[in-house]
Amino acid sequence: MELLRQYFNAISPISEEAWVEISSLFKVRDLTSKEFFIDEYKIAKEIAFLETGCVRAFFTNEKGKEYNKQFFVGPALIGPYTSLLTKERNKIPQQALTDCKIWVANYDEIEQKFKKFHDLERLGRKVAEFYFLEKEKKS
Repeated sequence: MELLRQYFNAISPISEEAWVEISSLFKVRDLTSKEFFIDEYKIAKEIAFLETGCVRAFFTNEKGKEYNKQFFVGPALIGPYTSLLTKERNKIPQQALTDCKIWVANYDEIEQKFKKFHDLERLGRKVAEFYFLEKEKKS
């Protein structure tokens, strides 16, 4: 869990009090090779910190051909961000390519902490900015 703390602080420093509350939301889980973190058409509820391993985000066209959209290599945040924000069904599955160690948290519970801690809200904004910039680079 210390790697998660370092990862967050590298994006935007958070207070000890905020860390204690946010860290209590994350639970460790193993994701085995080929296992899905989130499948297509599911409504996302969780976000995860990928401590070790590799995960792909992909889509499948109407003919059934898969196209990789993005690869995540630990340490990284994973989760279907659009589904988390819109509460709509996920369109981009995320699947482990290797055995992975992840720390999973309920996104709604994290959002509740944003209301209490401005440093966590700033962290969330910086993560969103990062994903926006990454998407623009690929356009």
